[in-house]
Amino acid sequence: MLMNTLVASYENERRHAPDSIHALLDYYQMKYISQEIDLLVYKEIYRFLNKEGAVSSHDHSIGYK
Repeated sequence: MLMNTLVASYENERRHAPDSIHALLDYYQMKYISQEIDLLVYKEIYRFLNKEGAVSSHDHSIGYK
């Protein structure tokens, strides 16, 4: 998975660059919740971004590290 591809999709929809890798993860989490991407795609994106250091705002808000 290429970071450039994930960022380009974000920028295409949001019309600006993500503020952080965390914002990118939150964006794809919302796409999964709204059923715009399926579970397998979301899991792949989540694993990739998590390895890069991304933390979901949901995880952060409930105290996960």
